[in-house]
Amino acid sequence: MDLQCTERMVDFMIDHGADGFYLTGSTGHAFTMTAEERNQVVDTVIKRVNGRVPVIVHVGDIGTKKSIELAQYAYEAGADAISSVPRFIGSSVRRISTNITRTLQRQRLFLWWCTIFSWQV
Repeated sequence: MDLQCTERMVDFMIDHGADGFYLTGSTGHAFTMTAEERNQVVDTVIKRVNGRVPVIVHVGDIGTKKSIELAQYAYEAGADAISSVPRFIGSSVRRISTNITRTLQRQRLFLWWCTIFSWQV
């Protein structure tokens, strides 16, 4: 990861009208990154943004425990909101709801719950 380039990109995007940032999203490289790498991106961008625009951090992961840890880190780093594409393979609506509830229990952040599939109940 080139965090210095990331800082320059943040400034460039804000200077050219970006209204906010969505970090470590589900259609990017987040699922190929370690938690430490994801947290480095969060730290770098939030510090560089310095309150100029909102920052949403995607905290979805294959395991609930990892999602909770990522959500806690995003909260402590100063994220404005979190989002999650919850683990859904082999999961019921109830299990997914439990995952999201546990992820949010300790955070006081808005959650944007992303779905990329249709439900069959």
